Amino acid sequence: MRLLVILFFLIIGSTAANAQIFGGRIGVATNQISSDSIYIQNNNGVDTFRLSMENGKNSTLVGVFFRMPMGAFYLEIEPMFATLNYPIRIQNLQDWNGGSLVKQERFTTFDVGLSAGFRLWKAVRFQGGIRSQIWTNYQSELNNYTNDYTNDWSRTIQSYHAGIGLDIVRVTLDFGFERTINGIGDNVSFLGNSTNFNANRNRFSVKVGVRLFSYEED
Repeated sequence: MRLLVILFFLIIGSTAANAQIFGGRIGVATNQISSDSIYIQNNNGVDTFRLSMENGKNSTLVGVFFRMPMGAFYLEIEPMFATLNYPIRIQNLQDWNGGSLVKQERFTTFDVGLSAGFRLWKAVRFQGGIRSQIWTNYQSELNNYTNDYTNDWSRTIQSYHAGIGLDIVRVTLDFGFERTINGIGDNVSFLGNSTNFNANRNRFSVKVGVRLFSYEED
């Protein structure tokens, strides 16, 4: 995260000094979560509850981008706000007639992505890099459901990303893939049992942007 902040200010300073490219972006993303299932036992050592994570709802993305072209290559930094959901399904193995319920872990996050890329034909971009995400707001339906639940979601998450982009006059269109590097910080305690989901998250995103200021030479 510290490296991203330093590079963030370096690129902004270079962008302001050399009058390069600045724009706004919005988008949507789908989140795919892979995790273990957690089995909670009662005092007799019998599996009573099963907890599992499911794929989250679509995320909304809103932010800006700064791009510094260097011939066919470029650096880009992208600060964005995003929404994020971690649905957790709870199944009572001894009751509820085999039924289950889903409770949401909801986040608003601030993401800072740094990309390096190259362009072909001035309109097609290929890029990849790293992203750091910190959540700024968190609401838990599980906390409201039971006082015997606590979690240790990582406040800061690192991921790598890659994608392809198109520049059409002043409009940008980007398709990206992102995967967490060290999981999502998933240690939980439920009814006195401490364990974790061993979860990772993939994200597929589509973002549309507008170049608000552009002094790049054609």
